Amino acid sequence: MILTLICLTAMQAMTAADYFPTTPGLVRTYEHDKAGDLLINKIGEPLDMGGATVTPITESTGASSGKTTYYRVEPDQVSIVAYDLKHPMLTPMPVLKLGNGEVSWNYEGSTASKFGERLRAFGKARSAGKRNVLGKKVDVIVVKLSAVVGEGLSGLMFDQTTVYAKGIGMVEQTTVQTLGKKTIKDKYTLKDIEPGK
Repeated sequence: MILTLICLTAMQAMTAADYFPTTPGLVRTYEHDKAGDLLINKIGEPLDMGGATVTPITESTGASSGKTTYYRVEPDQVSIVAYDLKHPMLTPMPVLKLGNGEVSWNYEGSTASKFGERLRAFGKARSAGKRNVLGKKVDVIVVKLSAVVGEGLSGLMFDQTTVYAKGIGMVEQTTVQTLGKKTIKDKYTLKDIEPGK
């Protein structure tokens, strides 16, 4: 009975921020499983967007100067709210949710492009126990997200599996993009992390 209460209290105290740290200056470096290319994510200073705090995360590679995505972190979920502060998404898109057991969600919205293509997504998240990350065992959550951009046969399909580690953030992401008969698969794994301020 006491052990059950302790476990329930620990689950209730857990927040999305535990798996999605937003310390300004924090830098995570990922390596592509085949090409060996590096992907760098840097967390910026928090910003105010309509009374809500959002966190910019800039993603760059050796070949790009970087693109920034803006996230809102709530106690039970993390959502993308904008790719451009001047044009926030009408409906924020969840990328991580917490709950008792497996949590699932549906999303209907549009892309941030000037064409505003229809975007439909289905996500589910579950605790996956502990995993060895950069030499230490930590609790992880696995999120599976499937999305379709556009309509019918011309639609672009995404299947993405992301692993988030407590106190670290994203540690692994596999993305499969399908357009017609063409499929592209990418996998990035955390190689290094530099703490922020």
